[in-house]
Amino acid sequence: VGVINGANQTGQVLNTDGWTGTNPVLRAGDLIRVAGVPYVLEVTADAPNLVSGACSLSVNPPLFTGGSPADNAVITLPGSGLFNAYILDLPDMPFIGANTFLASLTVTFVEAP
Repeated sequence: VGVINGANQTGQVLNTDGWTGTNPVLRAGDLIRVAGVPYVLEVTADAPNLVSGACSLSVNPPLFTGGSPADNAVITLPGSGLFNAYILDLPDMPFIGANTFLASLTVTFVEAP
């Protein structure tokens, strides 16, 4: 488990430390929660190699002033919790019969407030 390294961080990069284990710690597309941040963050690039347990995470959406986590706020790893979401844009669904499959369908989800 990692933690935030420094308070009042804003933007799309989070400085973190406290990591152990293999490199990279997180991969692009992973979802994380950070204590004190009321929404889920997506990791947008593989985390760089660890340097003494520290790394910078690229995330989306960006953190904003007044909504940034505290120093040492715990980062919850993917798969360790649930979040509520809804479908943002309902896809145009063609009729398909039994024993067929649908390819290249895109569904966009947004975290529910």
